[in-house]
Amino acid sequence: MDSGLKATDLILIYFCDQNSDACERLFTEQIAGLLDEYDPGSQGTSFYIRAVFHLIEPFRKPNFGSPSDVQKSVSCGITVLRLWRKVLELQRLLLNTKPGAKKNPSHKGNFITRGCYITAEILFAAATLHQLAMFLHFPDEGEAWASSYNSGTKSTERIISELQVKTTELQSLDSQPSFGDMLDKSAKVQFNVNAKRRVAAAGVYVKASFKRKKRAFAFKSHSTSIKAKPQYPSTYLAFKEQQKQAHREGVKKGQDLFDRFMPQPCVNLVKENDFWEIPYKFDHPSGCK
Repeated sequence: MDSGLKATDLILIYFCDQNSDACERLFTEQIAGLLDEYDPGSQGTSFYIRAVFHLIEPFRKPNFGSPSDVQKSVSCGITVLRLWRKVLELQRLLLNTKPGAKKNPSHKGNFITRGCYITAEILFAAATLHQLAMFLHFPDEGEAWASSYNSGTKSTERIISELQVKTTELQSLDSQPSFGDMLDKSAKVQFNVNAKRRVAAAGVYVKASFKRKKRAFAFKSHSTSIKAKPQYPSTYLAFKEQQKQAHREGVKKGQDLFDRFMPQPCVNLVKENDFWEIPYKFDHPSGCK
């Protein structure tokens, strides 16, 4: 099967090192399709891969599409996870694993980890707010900034990883560096790079540095084959309404996935309890609308 995976992607020890490269190759619709075709008993895995794919794809693909495309994708992914979580709550099943689960199976959770779910909600909120904020500043450049890869958390992650991760030129133990700290560290990294160049120019052999993160997460420039400039609403309120409609379409796609992969009793359970359309409601803080 041409899955795109490498031999090392499925070796357990590499998962202990947060192998993000393998993650990018694993969480794809192609892998989910291969599971559907060759492993009839993998509906749960295929279902989860599709949900994660829709959540993270706009963050890792520079030319993902329009702001509406981004909203549909993340809304689809978060809807799947919210419906899944609501089913477990209605069935009064344990969501997250408790201490001692290795010896006591009853302590084993039935949902993704709490940190994973919170991250999913953050990704959804970040992508949603990102579209609205960027439209206010650059209303005519939606195709360029719609993906958060170039102008959102991906860029920030790339900068911090260059300063912090042990495989980079300069290590920093500060998990939340300020902008000034990053500029200072960047200057030191640039000094090291310039020094290497001067040494190499003097005739000294300098071993080339090839880092996994640099190969995987190097900055990419947005490019599109669309010649006609996309047209967007002229006002913020109109754009916001367009994004709301895209959200509704994404929710519908997530519901279709849930209906396709989950047992019918689970689908009926959320529908009968009036959680199909809105699994969760959140109260606005006082003073906000």
